[in-house]
Amino acid sequence: MRFGTLRSIAHNLGDSIASGLGLPIGLYGYDVFAEARASAEGYVEIDFMKGEMRGAMPSNVMSEAILRYLDWLSILAAKHGGSVGDFADLTIRFIDASPYGPHFVVTVASSKERRDTTVYHGHGGLTLARTAATGTLG
Repeated sequence: MRFGTLRSIAHNLGDSIASGLGLPIGLYGYDVFAEARASAEGYVEIDFMKGEMRGAMPSNVMSEAILRYLDWLSILAAKHGGSVGDFADLTIRFIDASPYGPHFVVTVASSKERRDTTVYHGHGGLTLARTAATGTLG
């Protein structure tokens, strides 16, 4: 699968979780940013390749949503002619803090060793910053 397609899938996944609407998974009523804000860690991070969460301890509704999104990732990748195996890394961190307010950071890597990290606005998913070749956000 093309790397741009992997990035697009990762963005769609992050934006769907950030919206709290849960349309692709049929589950509603969660707020990943509120959970991040309320925690001592200040973030919720989901590693889709390892099936792990880090940071804030998720509520029952958020935990169920994440499990459903893990399943939805396979469906989404297949719709684009690929599989989850095309990803070497897919991690999304949700934060509500300065300088961006609610935002999510998507790190995606392909099985062919391309890697990208992009920061998106939490509501609407607009790009706020992207890693440069040097590895710095800019």
